[in-house]
Amino acid sequence: MIMSFSVTVFAEELPAAPVDVAEDEQPVYLTGYVKVNDGANLRQGPSISSTPLHWLPKYTTFHVLGITVLESGETWYYVYVTSGNFAVRYGYLRKDVVTIN
Repeated sequence: MIMSFSVTVFAEELPAAPVDVAEDEQPVYLTGYVKVNDGANLRQGPSISSTPLHWLPKYTTFHVLGITVLESGETWYYVYVTSGNFAVRYGYLRKDVVTIN
């Protein structure tokens, strides 16, 4: 029997900042941008068969809120889009179409 699975880590589940971090400092999350010339589809779920929510042009920036690694080894980032004027700001981007800073 073959079982499929995915591992998803959301920012809310990440360990708290070390105790010696000043109270006024905010946690730092991963950021990135779309790297492919053709842009990328922001998707509803972590799959190329998932519904595209919005097309994002090259250099669109985002914050990574979660990471999903599928059994196949494919990695997807759950992101919040920070640049541009898009109606939909939350969705999934595949690892190979983005650069993480």
